[in-house]
Parts: sequence; structure tokens; C-alpha cells
Amino acid sequence: MLDERRALTTLAQRAGVQLAYVDPFDVRRVASADGLVATLAALGIPIERPDQASDVIAWLDDREGSRLIEPVEAVWNERRRAIPVRTRDASVTLIIENGASAQLPVKPHLRGPGGVVRLPHLLEPGVHELVVEDGARTDRCTLLLAPRRCWAPEDERPWLGVWLPLYAAWDARRPTATFETLAELGEWSHSAGCDVLGALPLLPMFLDEPFDPSPYSPISRLFWSELYVDTGASGETSATPAGPGSVDYRAVWRERWAQLCARAGSVSAAEREQVEACARAEPRLERYARFRGAMRKIGLPWSRWSDAERECPPSDEADRFSFLWAQLEARRQVRSASSFGHGLYLDLPIGVSRDGFDPFEHPDLFAMDATAGAPPDGFFASGQSWGFSPVRPRVSRESGHAWFRDSIRHHMSEAGALRIDHVVGLHRIYWIPPGAEPTEGVYVRQPFDELYAILSIESHRAQCRVIGEDLGLVPGEVRRAMARHGVLGMCVGQFEFGTEAETAIPDPAGAGGADGGASRIACLNTHDMGPFPAYWTDADVEPNVRLGVFDEARAREEAAHRARVREALSAACGLSDDAEWDEALRAVLTALAGRHPALLLVTLEDLLGETGPQNVPGVDPALLDPWRRRARAPVDVIKDDAAIADLIRSLRDALDHAPAGAGGGRVGRAGRLVSGGPA
Repeated sequence: MLDERRALTTLAQRAGVQLAYVDPFDVRRVASADGLVATLAALGIPIERPDQASDVIAWLDDREGSRLIEPVEAVWNERRRAIPVRTRDASVTLIIENGASAQLPVKPHLRGPGGVVRLPHLLEPGVHELVVEDGARTDRCTLLLAPRRCWAPEDERPWLGVWLPLYAAWDARRPTATFETLAELGEWSHSAGCDVLGALPLLPMFLDEPFDPSPYSPISRLFWSELYVDTGASGETSATPAGPGSVDYRAVWRERWAQLCARAGSVSAAEREQVEACARAEPRLERYARFRGAMRKIGLPWSRWSDAERECPPSDEADRFSFLWAQLEARRQVRSASSFGHGLYLDLPIGVSRDGFDPFEHPDLFAMDATAGAPPDGFFASGQSWGFSPVRPRVSRESGHAWFRDSIRHHMSEAGALRIDHVVGLHRIYWIPPGAEPTEGVYVRQPFDELYAILSIESHRAQCRVIGEDLGLVPGEVRRAMARHGVLGMCVGQFEFGTEAETAIPDPAGAGGADGGASRIACLNTHDMGPFPAYWTDADVEPNVRLGVFDEARAREEAAHRARVREALSAACGLSDDAEWDEALRAVLTALAGRHPALLLVTLEDLLGETGPQNVPGVDPALLDPWRRRARAPVDVIKDDAAIADLIRSLRDALDHAPAGAGGGRVGRAGRLVSGGPA
């Protein structure tokens, strides 16, 4: 019998719970016994006290030791290694994705009691299945046969893209953006020389009750947002007047929903039958529509529904059909918007709302009592709680990672490039156990080989590039895995500008030799940062003091650092000492283009002189009102702006003529971009 602490640590290690981690301050944080027990319980391990660990280990031995084969096997295509089974007497059937099947012999393992199954040499990459039978026992294994690296175009031509949050787009005809707005921007950006058009997540959000407009806390990762469906109604919506300002999501959604209901209610009998046929063919679509309808009818989060309501969500028939129609129309419109160039550059959120459809559909998959987040760091001394429930790795494996696969497939069906939010989450997730503070969390390891295999399989199917959001504290093992599997990293200028002329322009062609980094995309900022005009003019320093992001001392340090950066960038780019933001923007983007990034992503709000961020992590929403700010100029003005079009064309030319592995060097003085400056 193991002693209590040793048994508990053994159990934690078997369940993938890290016993300790090193925080950003180089302090080793060791998980407490109570923290380990709480995390194990949230993972679905039947434990309540540390002294039960030995008995639980025996339970796991019996449960897992009786399996004939692992629930998932990731096999890299070039290796064709053998798959272990735990008996030599099994009958093994390979079921190929297309439905064909074949019997595979089990060969005795030379160094153990079990056997091995060798895969057919001509088996194509994909998601296959092995069915292993021995007497009355049958176990299934999801076989992920994957190319080693995610898809990449055969040529080395760098891509160019522009991005704008879709809710920020507007014009006089359509005061609130729709997927048709996205299509117009896609057509315009492609004609100007772009390969992709970027947007924040385009997934459904709660815009009535509960209310959460964050695109990173969606109702589901498997459907598109009904908010952006263009119904063809005259003027679309008047809930938000045309012009800069903030989106009133509640008012917009009320009016958009009324339009969706009116449009769905007016369909012909033939169209209604087509919608119903799709619902019969896709049971999950039917369940989603009923769930959304029940949310409207009951008016409470599903966690507060009765057992009968959860078993059969009571939905108004008109609401149910309106959601069905809206989803099918959303698919059509997103597909239209993705038809230009290489398509859309989309973002995959790391989680979903705990009140959403995906946790309702898979309650065992999500640890509903725990919360994902981040440990304390230099910006968030108390750590972060992100508010959504993490996925239980063991349960995910038992389903062959079906939810993850479906999430990736949903996005890649319309994306030419997909950014994985918080790519470290493929390796480990910071869990905050029930009742604990963010400072008391522990890391839970993920089956990263299997998740990378899914990314690779699906990216090749869709010919979609994969980007990992690898900002902040990222272990070296993560970037090495990204490089090994062809996942692009991110080079964000405002994080990486140097303070000397020689290092002012960062190098996106690699993440640094120490970590074996891969190629990266290049951009100046992200949605969680101030735009470049604010960075260049320090217009966001004082607002960050008011928001509590900087104290006065930190604000002075930031201003002094930026002054050194401006001096270095000016020297590197041949700018005068008093160059304004628009001149500097053009010069810095041109210099980045000359560094041969895999993709240069340009923020349209930078080009418009915006100084406010879309979001600042960790700030009370009441102080910032995030995810609402509309662009300074309407879409038709952006499309007709000759200076913006000229800049895009010049960046396209700079990218096309930048040799692979090119250094930065100096660039010539840049012309002005757009008139005016930041407010």
C-alpha cells in the first residue's frame, strides 16, 4: 500500500495533473493536497479525500487495464508504426473513413504479453477506426493517421491579409454588419491584393439572457452567429444608428431576431421542406435549434432547467424553425464570404460559455465545476479566471476527440487560415478547482500529439493554414511542437520592436533558435492591444492608467520604452524624428513585409487612425465596454479610400519581392497614409 502523499501524487500524474509549475517570476508553485483532490474530482476521478488515492488507483487499474486498446492512437503518416493491443487473441477490424473495412492480423509482441497490429501501407491519412474483439469484450480506437505537418502552400509566396471585427463594420445601408458585409470586404480586399480577410470569431453569442457579447465566450464552436445573417430586409436594422460609436447588442439582436423570424416565417412550402430535411439529416442541428428555442422560452441557463426540460427542451415551433433557417442561411453567406482568394482568416476560441449548447450537449465532456484560466503574471498579479469550463481530456479521448475534431472541421470548412487561440492549451490547461482562487490553480496536461494530428488531418482536407497564438509565457516544448507540425507562430510588432536600429524590426521568419521556432505570421498588434496610432503617439498610456493596467511608475517606464522604440524604428526605416503615426505605419509595415513573413496581417483600424482597443484582458467590462466599438469609417469609405488601396498594393509588391529568409534593412521614407490623426 502506497503512503497517502505518494499515492495521491501517483494518481495525479496518471490523470495528467501537474504536481508543480514554475510561474513567470521563476517561483516553483507546488499544488496542495486539497488542490490535487479537487482537480481530480473535477476531472471525473471518484475521489473526495487524499486517503482514498490508493483505492482509486486500484479502480483505475481495473478500468483501464481491461481495455483491449487505447481509445485514440495518433500515427504519423511517414512512420506507419504498429498499434499495440493488450491481447494476442483478439480479432481486429479496420474501418476506413469511407466505410470500407478489413481484418488485420495480430502479431505477438516480442517484449510483452500483448500483440501489435500493423497498418496497411496504402492506407490514406484520415480518421479511421480499429475495432478489437476478444470474447465478450469489444473496444474501439479512433485511429488518427496524419501527415507530420499541417498544410502549407507549395510555393513560398507570403500571404497578405487585412482584418476587422465584423461587428465594427457598418455603412449607411447596413448600420449593423452582416455576413454580406463580410463578403463585400472579402471581394474588395482580394481585388486590392490580399489573400485572406480576417475577423474575430463568428460564432453565436448570448445577446439577451444570459448576456455576454464576447466572441471568445460563444454558445457553440459548431455553428455560425445568427446575429450576422443578412435577411434582405430594407435597411437591415435601425437599432444602432449609422456612424462610429458602440454597438447596442441587445437592441440589434431584438430587431435582427424579429427579421429572422419574419423571413423564416415567409418561406415557401418547398423551402420549408428543404430546411426540415436538413434538420432530419443533421440531428445536432435539430438539437441546437431546440436548445436555442428553449433558452428563449424558459429564460434561464440550462443548468437551472428541470430534468424534464433537459431531456426534451421545450421550444416554440416558430423559434425552432427560425433558428434552423438562420443556421442554413448563415452557412450559405459565410461560404460566399470565403470565396475570395484563400478565404477567411478565422479565430478558434479556446472555450465556450458554460451556459452554451456545447456543454449542454456534452455535459460529461466539460468540467462544469472547474474554470479555465491563467496563473499570476506581471500583468495579472491575482491570476485570471476565464469563466468557461475546461474539457476533460480522458472523456475527450474516449470519444476520439469528436468535439475538437468537429470544431476544427467547422471552421476550416470556410477558412484559408485558422488561428488557434492560446495554443499552449493544446499541451496544458490551467484549471481552477471549485471554490479556489485563480492563484490556487494547477495545470492539467492534454494529449497534444493527438490534437496536433487532428489539426494536420483537417488542415490538409481543407487546405487551411494553422496559426498558433503563442504570445506571453510559452514553454519551449510548445514552440518546438509547433515547428515540428507546421503550425505558424505569431510575431506581434508592438511586443517585439527593438530599441536599436539593427533590431527595431522583428524577424517573423523564425521564433528563435533556442526553441526551434517555426515560421510566423507578422502583425503590429492584436484585438487585445491598442492600435498602432495609439502606440506611436502614447495615446493609450493614460487610459491604461485609468483602467488599472498600468500604475504611474509602469506608465512612465512604458512611455520611456516607446520613445526608444520610435527612435530605433525611425533610424531603421529612414523616418524623420518627428514622423507622424501614418508615415511610421506605412514604413514599419513595409519593413515587416521585407522580412518574408508567412502572412502579413494588417489591422484596418490602424489605417483609420483608431486609438482605442477592442478589448483589454482582465479589465472590468464596466470600465471599458469591450467588443462593441465600431470602426471610425464606414465600409464604403474604406473601400473607396485610395490611400488604403495604395498601401495594400505596395505591401503586396514588397511581399512578392522579398526573398525567403530576407533580413529587414532600411526602407525609404514613406508617404502619408490617410489624412488626419488619432483623436
